Amino acid sequence: MGLPSSPKPRTPPNLEKKTLSGSLWHWLVIQFHNPKNHIMNRPRTFFPRPLSAPPTLLILALGALLAALPGAALAEAFSGNLLLVAKGEVEVYHNGRKIVLRDKADDQQHFRVKVPERSFNAGDVIVLRVHSPYVYRAISAAVNLAKKGGQIPIKKENWRFLGPNTDPRKITAATLQASQVVPASATPDGNGEAEREKLGFLTGSDWVKTADNLKSSYCIGFLITQEMLNARQAVK
Repeated sequence: MGLPSSPKPRTPPNLEKKTLSGSLWHWLVIQFHNPKNHIMNRPRTFFPRPLSAPPTLLILALGALLAALPGAALAEAFSGNLLLVAKGEVEVYHNGRKIVLRDKADDQQHFRVKVPERSFNAGDVIVLRVHSPYVYRAISAAVNLAKKGGQIPIKKENWRFLGPNTDPRKITAATLQASQVVPASATPDGNGEAEREKLGFLTGSDWVKTADNLKSSYCIGFLITQEMLNARQAVK
């Protein structure tokens, strides 16, 4: 009869935990250093589909549609004609340079002109040197954009009175921005309204005049701004 086997000694709890923790740590170290398990060495199972470029014709069509909208923003440069009606003798200056023009008015006391098409930019300065010793000394202006791109009405708040004895060649954008003198509202005589209709003015451009009836020449002008370009009216 054999002797009863002695019970197998149990591993102390603390030692068992240390042994398991050590084995787990050893396994993790092996897995980490195995090149097959590195994330950069795993085969890709998903390739994102490259985005296709929009069709060229669609882009061109959208651009043409936006450009045709009356309220669409224009680039800074554009081509157009300055339309101008005034009662009196007028010289026109664009960024300090005089434009040689021929008066087309049917009435001798009026000045009517459509400036030949030229390039304009936001920030351009338009100055008139005017001699108008009349009671109905009204002035009105607009800018027609080329290719029926719209008409920019010149409002009363766009004009600035720059005073008599002023050299129009030296007036800059800073000069206009610094001036706070807005001319008065005006009412044209019958000939003035007829002259404006001949140029194809749309509703929106205001008639302005000097607050006082000046006997000498004076300068008046406006600055073309991006806000004015964006507010252009559609031409049929």
